Amino acid sequence: MTSNKAEKHFDEVAHYLREEAYAHENTMNAVRLKITRSILKKYPLGNLLDIGCGGGHTTYSFIEDGWSTVGIDFSANTVKEANAFIKAKHGSDNLIQQASATDLSLFPDASLDVVLSLGVLYYIKDIDSAYKEIFRVLKPGGIFICSHQNELFDLFTFNKYTLRFFRNHIFPLVNGGKDNHEMELENLVKSLITYPDEPKKHDEGSGRDTVLTYPENPLTFPSKMKSHGFTVKGDPYYHGFHLMPPLAMKKETHLKVESEQKQYELRNDWRGLFMAAHFLFEMQKSG
Repeated sequence: MTSNKAEKHFDEVAHYLREEAYAHENTMNAVRLKITRSILKKYPLGNLLDIGCGGGHTTYSFIEDGWSTVGIDFSANTVKEANAFIKAKHGSDNLIQQASATDLSLFPDASLDVVLSLGVLYYIKDIDSAYKEIFRVLKPGGIFICSHQNELFDLFTFNKYTLRFFRNHIFPLVNGGKDNHEMELENLVKSLITYPDEPKKHDEGSGRDTVLTYPENPLTFPSKMKSHGFTVKGDPYYHGFHLMPPLAMKKETHLKVESEQKQYELRNDWRGLFMAAHFLFEMQKSG
């Protein structure tokens, strides 16, 4: 389930989700799409669902590749923008419907060959319901491709997200996780970070500092997905690569350009485990 705050945010940035997010071939979204299209070339064409399709750029790309594609998004304004875009490009009407990843009742059981969720699921608190629905609508052996925020990247940011990682995973290990001691530990770690309250606001269009997100650990993600009935195929693909921590890149702006230029090349590089903001896995429905 997503919040009203999330819906409001994505209603407001619907245009961004198509125009700026794919402004050139090296944006994070464009690289993620390139990785996904490359993976899908291995499979015979069939029915594809694009969950959280944003402004319609991804859905249109899969239509162009020959997939029988439909999309959903929970934001009414985004659905409107996406349908207008696809109609102008392809002539098709109403390929995008308003729906949530946690309720795919628009689709019968075992009706889809591929389900994609690119940059969406980390906004959903009730993620188990989403995985259950995705498993239901996929055919046996169907392909599921999803991307997530990389929780290990928090350790590389040296900002409030580093504190979040310590709060969630490190402090509970110390002294039995007593609340008063955790506050002391948090203040200690804060004293080691120059900017413990940054970023105040992420890049325009991103929901990261506007809407609550739920990142995943790429090391533990495969076993988690196995419990939901999916088999991970291969290693993660990293995107949103940062050659230096984000605050350093703000000071040395050429690093942002260089990071973008290298991120497709580095998509399988082990350093992405902590230097990339996002990761993507290719999976298959078991059974």
